[in-house]
Parts: sequence; structure tokens; C-alpha cells
Amino acid sequence: MPQVILTNSVITNEALLVAKNAVGELKKRMNVGYAEDFAKKGHKIGDTLNVRLPMQYTVGDGEAMTPQDTEQKSVPIVVNSQKNIGMQFGDSERTLKLDNFRELYIEPAVTTLVDTMMSTVLENSYKSIANYAGIPHATNLPNSMAPFSLAKAKMLSFGAPARNNSAAIDQYVEHEMTQGMNGLFNPSTQISKQFLDGEVTRGAGLDFLMSQVIPKHTIGALGGTPLTNGATADGATTLALDGASNSITGWAKAGDVIQLGGVFAVNPITKKSTGKLMDFVVTADANSNGSGVVSLSISPAINASGAYQNVTNVPADNSVVTFFGHASSYAGIICPQNLVFHKSAIALCVVPLEKIEGEEMTVATDPETGLSVRLWTAGNILSGKGIKRLDILFGSKVVRPDFAARVVGRLA
Repeated sequence: MPQVILTNSVITNEALLVAKNAVGELKKRMNVGYAEDFAKKGHKIGDTLNVRLPMQYTVGDGEAMTPQDTEQKSVPIVVNSQKNIGMQFGDSERTLKLDNFRELYIEPAVTTLVDTMMSTVLENSYKSIANYAGIPHATNLPNSMAPFSLAKAKMLSFGAPARNNSAAIDQYVEHEMTQGMNGLFNPSTQISKQFLDGEVTRGAGLDFLMSQVIPKHTIGALGGTPLTNGATADGATTLALDGASNSITGWAKAGDVIQLGGVFAVNPITKKSTGKLMDFVVTADANSNGSGVVSLSISPAINASGAYQNVTNVPADNSVVTFFGHASSYAGIICPQNLVFHKSAIALCVVPLEKIEGEEMTVATDPETGLSVRLWTAGNILSGKGIKRLDILFGSKVVRPDFAARVVGRLA
């Protein structure tokens, strides 16, 4: 029987199938619907889609009515991440049976590509999420449902739906939880799964998914007794602080979570206080100057009025600033950022790359998941081998950060 050379089309489609399996349940738990808006043509890195968010309104009393201006908010999703893997092999490798070729070449390459994509998505996501539960710790990892239940409760307090919520957890957290909950009363199927497979599957109204690429966060150097410095405007996304330790590089890090004394979160419908201090996430690294002054960029904006009100009031001058609940106790701690999120919270768009005219390229897209891969083939006349490059282009965005939370450790 004559040898059959695996074509680029066959290799590309097989790579797509492997990618679909490799991405697993985690991607399915994210919002992939926006990919349809991107998928009308081939794309280049940097293409953008603006996603409109649901409107919010205030409710009036009595017969009189005050018309409210339409304040439409949107967030951009930029397909700014392109990952690739280059492979080089000759015709002898391409004459392998498809199953062998897949095992030796396609699976290692595509699995690494997809894991890198999901690592990028999770790394970018946690730094946009302010809600958190637990005490940051490098080794006292969550060993029960308690911090995950609290994380979900925080999301619900901001109007997140009670269903379609998931938790992505670190492999060591999964280990701690399976050991910590072995003696608890659970449905027999879940006990069996925990005992036999070492897996946490469902609890506290969450579907649990273990991921080996859960990011770790290093809290800033901190130090001093930070206080707000002067008046803070309604709608502010920058805070002026003083009282920090002098001349510290990396005093605060992007992804740190702060609270402001006397500034409480409100229910998005009633605008009444939840009784819990509002969490804000630091969006850029910040240094302290020689006088202990810091300019801190935060999210969400401090909205004390209007349809998008999220706090009871703006902070007063000299309001205490805490990081994960304390001024400086958690400085420099490195801890995994387990994520709890509703399906609508994180958008992931994997879009078809454009074909460059005159180049040998094939593109395959899966209509169910939106995954798309491109195979680019060229020849190396010096070695006599073919060079193949697998590419994936994607973008992600936490479009509803209030519908997500981080679990950084056990509860007190």
C-alpha cells in the first residue's frame, strides 16, 4: 500500500479537535457568545469589540416621575493575545498514522498552546476582580466550602444570578478540600468522587473545576498606616493616600484588594447598605514617595450616587485603608487566586486568524466552542524539512467583575 502523506488540512482539523478536548470545562463556563461578533472575517491582533452592559436605573416614588438620561456603559474586548508553537519535521514524520502523529506531535503542542491561553485568561481576569473571600496565605489553603460560599454570597449581593456559577481551583486547594471534607455528610456519589479520584465536583451551589494554571498573586510591600489624603470625588478611580512607608517600590501591586473605612457596598437595586465594606482592586502597581504619599488606581469607580451607585458614600479625609482587611499584615504573601464566577462574568473570544495572501495556511474553527487554530507551513531548504506554525488568537475580559470573586485562603 502506498504511503499517505498527512495534509495540512488534516493536521489542522486534528489540532482543533485536540484543542477542543484540552480546553475542557473551564472555557465552557465562560461567556463565549461574543466570538460570533468577531467571527465574520479573519482577524489581526488588536481588533476590538465593544460590549454593551445592561442598563441600571433608580426607582422613583409616587405619581411624579423624573426622566432619567440613558447612561449606556460598555467595555472593550481586545483580541490582543496571539500564541504560537513552531514545529519542524520532514515527510517521514508525516507518513505516520494519524493516531501516532497526533500522540507524538499534535497533542503536546496543542495542549501546551491551550494551557498557555487559559493561563493568560486567568492571570488577566483575577486582576480585574475586587470581591474576595479568605485570609491570604501561602500554605493555609482553603479546606472547606466556607470561603467559596462567602465568595458566592458577595456576588449575589451585587445581583449575580444564583445559578450557572463555577469555581476554578488550584490543584493543591483541591487536595486540601478533599482531605478536609472526607468526614462530612455529602451525597454518596460526591464522597466516592472525592475519595476515589481526589476531585471536588460540586458544593455551595458551585460547579468546581480544577485547573493547573490558576495564577498566584504577590501582595505589595505595603507598610505604614495608609490613610486617604483629602477629598475623594464621586466617580473617582484614583485615590490619594498618605501615611505609607517612605520610598517603597511596589508598595501596592496590581491585583491587591483594598477597603476604605466607612465606605460600604450597596445593593444595586435598593441602593441600601449591605453592611459590608466595599472591595476595590488595585489596577496598577504603585510606589510610595519620600513622604509616604501614594497615588492608587482602583476599580470599580467609587459611585456614591446615581443609577450605578455602588457605595454608601465617598471616603472622608483620613479614612483608614486596608489591604485584604489589614493595613500591612499580608505584605509580600504569595497565594493562589481561586476564582468563583457566573457564566456571564468572563468573556473569552477565540477568533479566526487571517490568511496571508501567498502563504500556505489553513484555518479550522469549531462552531460549538468558537475555538479556532491556524496552521502555517513553510519549507527550510537548508535542512530539507518543513516548518509548521500553529497559532491561536484570542482576547478576554471580565465584563461583569461584580459577578465574580476570588478565594485567597481560609476564613478566619
